[in-house]
Amino acid sequence: MLTTSCRRLAGLCALGQLLAGGLLSAGQGSYWDLVDSYRLANRQALPRIRELPRRDVEASIDEAVTLSRPPGDHVQRLLAAGVLHTEAWHRTLPDGARDEGDFHLKTAERALTAALDAAPREAHFVRRWYVVVSGILLNHGRSRDAEQVKARAAKRLTPTADASRSQADLDIGLSHEYQGALSGGRPRGGVLVRPAGRDVRVWAAAALRYRSSLKFDPANAEASLHLGRVLMLMGSEGEASEHFRKATLAADPRVAYLGHLFAGALDEHATRRAEAQDHYEKALLAYPSSQSAVLALSQLFRRSGRELDAHRLLLAFMQSQNGRAVDPLWTYLRPSSTDGRYVLALFDELRVEILK
Repeated sequence: MLTTSCRRLAGLCALGQLLAGGLLSAGQGSYWDLVDSYRLANRQALPRIRELPRRDVEASIDEAVTLSRPPGDHVQRLLAAGVLHTEAWHRTLPDGARDEGDFHLKTAERALTAALDAAPREAHFVRRWYVVVSGILLNHGRSRDAEQVKARAAKRLTPTADASRSQADLDIGLSHEYQGALSGGRPRGGVLVRPAGRDVRVWAAAALRYRSSLKFDPANAEASLHLGRVLMLMGSEGEASEHFRKATLAADPRVAYLGHLFAGALDEHATRRAEAQDHYEKALLAYPSSQSAVLALSQLFRRSGRELDAHRLLLAFMQSQNGRAVDPLWTYLRPSSTDGRYVLALFDELRVEILK
């Protein structure tokens, strides 16, 4: 019988075609019509947003910001507007169109700030946007502008001393964890595999920082995720499982996805196959564009003698994504903020998360 996850992937086929070809036509609608078409992967929305008169864009954002009772999809539209204008800004950089670029970047930040004001739970999205923008600026030699962006991010996203210290400890822990992955050579794709022969002190240093981060902010789901993974590497699988459980409840779909993925790996290692399947399927629901959960689930099916289900799952995934998979596992380990591939991979995640 075809699994829930496989049916879900089969339903994404049309979306995969849109991602590959931009088949929709946007028409000559309003600003928000263009934003909605962008959410349907219409690539024509990007050049059209650059052609709109600035006063029309500003008026539309003004109206959205001042809504006292926004509609249900209001926040997602604002997030999508932020990503659309960020992509428009990014397109101006090679041309040196500084004035147009600055307008789109300012508009993007305004839309995302409005989304954050309306829904504080979207802080994870806005935080990653600041990382993307500062990283792109650094890669274009605009270090002063990048520092200003980082300063605004810190002011908006870490308003209290405890929040600031939690984020600082998380960042240091991520650096330790990345160095731990490097200690045996280049980081490998399979971060679920317990490394052998590596100095455990670097993992202990990372765990210490993650625990400190959670002390200052017990709700920091990203710290729980990373602490769980480090504990898993160190052999403390029981405590790791509890931190993964907390991560699965995160508002950030990336963290929830990875929490389920890692928890599924632990269950599979303990031969709890039903529990592992449940986690892998929930990982797919949290982040349908990802491939790691598909591969993990298909391998689980094969080990369980369900070759047909494994084949159908992989086929549905390939048809739905058309080679455009976006997987948070690829950005789990954080290198330098100037690593262009890492920054653009984060940008891809923002794009896929605003799709309808």
